[in-house]
Amino acid sequence: MFRGMWMKLEIQSVLIQFFCFCSALFLFFSFIFFVNSLNLMYRSFPSGEYTFIRIVVFSPITDLLLFYASSIFIFFFTFLDRVWIHRREWAFAFFFPLLLSLVTFAFQLFSIGKVLLAVSSLLCFFGIVTNPDSTFWWETSSRERFVNVIAYLSGIFVIIEIISLFFWFVNPFFGFEGFWRFLLEMSLVETHLFHIPYFLSPFLTFIFLFAWFLISFYQLVCRRINFHIHVFGRKFDVGKLEDLDLKFLFLGFLEKKRQSILVLFLSVLLSLVYGIYTYFPLFCGENFLIGVDTPHYIEYLEVMQAKDFHSAIAYSFYNLSDRWLSVSTLYAFSTIFNLSPFTVSQYCPMVLGPLLVLSTYFFMRKAGFSESLCVLAGLFLSFSSIYIMGLCFAFLSNMMAWIFLLIFSGFFVQTLVSSSRFSFVMASIALIAVLFMHVYTWSLVMFVLICFLGFLFIRKVRIIRSDVGLKYFSGIVVFNLVVEFVRQFLIGLGGFSARMVQGGAQAWLSPLFVLTFWESFSKSFIRDFLVNPFMLFLSFVGFLVLILDKRENNPSHLFLKFWVASPSVLYLFANDTARTRILYVLPFQILGAVGMLYLFFTMNCKFKGFFGKLFVFSVFLFFLLVNVNFGMRSASIISNANF
Repeated sequence: MFRGMWMKLEIQSVLIQFFCFCSALFLFFSFIFFVNSLNLMYRSFPSGEYTFIRIVVFSPITDLLLFYASSIFIFFFTFLDRVWIHRREWAFAFFFPLLLSLVTFAFQLFSIGKVLLAVSSLLCFFGIVTNPDSTFWWETSSRERFVNVIAYLSGIFVIIEIISLFFWFVNPFFGFEGFWRFLLEMSLVETHLFHIPYFLSPFLTFIFLFAWFLISFYQLVCRRINFHIHVFGRKFDVGKLEDLDLKFLFLGFLEKKRQSILVLFLSVLLSLVYGIYTYFPLFCGENFLIGVDTPHYIEYLEVMQAKDFHSAIAYSFYNLSDRWLSVSTLYAFSTIFNLSPFTVSQYCPMVLGPLLVLSTYFFMRKAGFSESLCVLAGLFLSFSSIYIMGLCFAFLSNMMAWIFLLIFSGFFVQTLVSSSRFSFVMASIALIAVLFMHVYTWSLVMFVLICFLGFLFIRKVRIIRSDVGLKYFSGIVVFNLVVEFVRQFLIGLGGFSARMVQGGAQAWLSPLFVLTFWESFSKSFIRDFLVNPFMLFLSFVGFLVLILDKRENNPSHLFLKFWVASPSVLYLFANDTARTRILYVLPFQILGAVGMLYLFFTMNCKFKGFFGKLFVFSVFLFFLLVNVNFGMRSASIISNANF
């Protein structure tokens, strides 16, 4: 008897999981068909043409058959649940759309029939999952049933991301026949799925840039955030972000030294893979340049190599003073290792990528964040816009300036926390290096620092142990302004770079640009192929965490707030070119890592049980893989673009 009961329970358990799988399959294809009906578009690179989102997983017929089969199984499980026999009014409400769909199919109105079938199946699905008197699915709450189904659904998206990532790794070595053709089709599915939230990019960018103002205004009116989000029956209190300490935001397995070093190494390796993937055609013997600014740097180095050392340095200082140190570094590198201007200029990003990863980790460690957050920020840098845009447009000076900006930020925060003289000296030197690497980046950083310093003086916020740290802060700003004054004096106001910088500032910033802000913003560079709506969403969540943090004794949090808030003010008065430069300086990779870890940490505390943990892990893995795939896809597009 016990054996028979045990077998019955086993069969019922298998049927429940099969129902969850069929429901996930039905929800997935219903979502696909719904998206296809919206006629969403995204802009392709480099043509700039708009492409319609049309998702076909296997084939149009196979997708329809799977949709119909999953719907039939949902109806089958509905009939197995005997409670419907005693609730005829519910049965009529659920199955009436099914009868209408059969009628429409008979009249060959297939689109309407498919919609009615989806409605009927969806009602049956919700009926089974939410029915507390279910005889088929017992001893589980409706919340647990939903999580069970959504875990399968998220697993489907993760599988697509994994297959797509596998395709990108084997794509350069195999053709597109047989199994490899299937991988190509899966990568196209992943590409279209990635671009579904593409139309939200301007909105996500806007709320990311101005969340500090909107939330501050709301708090001024309502005193405290009182806003809740409900996800599968779980309540998330946004107001409790005010009590969150990022030091306790971590992943257990990444807190161990060995695992964190391994992930950091993989992050460096991933940045190298992106570089290799971008320049793979050149490794195979193709003869063309990759990167918009690559010809300019080749020209700079050719002119410098035609001169003696002192004349070359003087040429770069007076004619390229806005990026003197970065170009001189490339010149020194090519001279010492006897490399051609083409080799240095073309493949330099492959060296800068790993350095950007390590410098991001350095800043996060100096800022006092958890080991998990430090490693995750380094990983996010490898597929961030900083590196991907650097590969596409050959922003060599920008990337070099970013490296020293992160080094400066680490020592700067350390100066505020400990009033260390050594950190003060290193921060000053690093910021001067940013000035001579790329003067535009330095200008934006100085604007952030001046706003931050003014805030500390006006509000008299004591985030430091003594006034020494504040004096060091003032010393860094004043010292850099003096160095810039001396630089301008040496090159002369008639110098080429000086005229270019001053002319650029006058052309890029104007109160008149505010009048056309949204029209220009919605059509700007942010909506091109480099836009990553998933990274924008995670960055917004991370910035939200920092904004709602009320502990004003944390200098790293305040510094990151001003790192975004200050340039957002300039963003209003800037044209498209200046907005691109402003967005490039923002720490998306850091805030994205904060948002990712916060979502995982919060969801992990809310969802219990095997399928709850599986759902949380699937969401974490999906966000990670969709960003890695974004980097691989972008590298492939860059390698085939005609610059």
